[in-house]
Amino acid sequence: MASDNAALSAAVAAATATLDRIKPPAGVIMPPPGEMREVIEKTAGYAVRGGAGIEARLRENHSNNPKFSFVTNPEDAFHAYYEWRKEEYKAGRVTAVAAGRVGGDAAAQPGAAGGANGAAASEAPKGPEKPPDYAFSARLPIMNAKDLDVLRLAASFVAVHGQPFLTKLMQREASNAQFQFLLPNHSLHNYFQHMVEQYTKINKDLGAAAAPAPEPDAEADAEANAEADANTNGKANGNTNDSSTQPADRLAALRKNVDERFSILLRAKQRIAYKEWETAQRKKEEHERVVAKEELARVDWTNFTVLETIMFNDADDTAQLPPPTSLNDLQYASLEEKSKLSMSANRMIEEAFPF
Repeated sequence: MASDNAALSAAVAAATATLDRIKPPAGVIMPPPGEMREVIEKTAGYAVRGGAGIEARLRENHSNNPKFSFVTNPEDAFHAYYEWRKEEYKAGRVTAVAAGRVGGDAAAQPGAAGGANGAAASEAPKGPEKPPDYAFSARLPIMNAKDLDVLRLAASFVAVHGQPFLTKLMQREASNAQFQFLLPNHSLHNYFQHMVEQYTKINKDLGAAAAPAPEPDAEADAEANAEADANTNGKANGNTNDSSTQPADRLAALRKNVDERFSILLRAKQRIAYKEWETAQRKKEEHERVVAKEELARVDWTNFTVLETIMFNDADDTAQLPPPTSLNDLQYASLEEKSKLSMSANRMIEEAFPF
């Protein structure tokens, strides 16, 4: 049963892909991919096999159904495509959808319809094995040099002194725009967390001493910060839960680089092969998007309906708006400058994190 369902799904996918490869002659508008194209293809096959009576019944029973407007209305945008598909069927250029074989003979003979497609799917190249991610790498967002220095310095202190230091820093600098990156919902917070993780790994590998325990008179303060520490740890990204074996693994990898001369070259070759394969896949996907865009451009977009009209009044002309600025000024402005450019104190100007 499972193999039959797989064969049926493969046959349907192959038949749909065949419709996507159809190229109509010049001047004939091709319907968009999906249900409409399949309906036209099936109707064309039924009309040729059943004769003029099929179309007569469609005009009689579905004259008000927009789904079959390409049959009942000669002025429909897809009527010419429907007529062309009928001529193609009569000439012997038949698709599985028009012949009505999808799900019938294809399911009964999986080797004939789904076998080739299944073999192609099984033999599809998976590409080289993905190399491990860099342990000390993070995408640098567009930010001011001052913000970068402050962020990295704060991350190094948090890595040494732990989460209690971060909690106290957040409380002390809550009103300071320069430390807005400490907030979990800030666009630079993810980069800050990456820096904390990397500094923490370095400290562990170098055997840095742990942060001293809180003093007896600070027990109440530590208890108040417990919940904030848990929330901060839960929102940290990536490999914050390093096991005790990870530093040893990294040190072992460094020793392997020294003992085996070609270790780094082999890893570099692996990354190059994966990068080339990834680039080829990206180009293939881009080509498919271009083809889909060209097919979408064949649709007649002149037939549209106005849904809503937006009217501007006198209040819009007198609205107090911030002075115009360039994209470069916004990208490289410091956090303090962005706080001044904002229209209100609770609405900060931020950039999206570049994923």
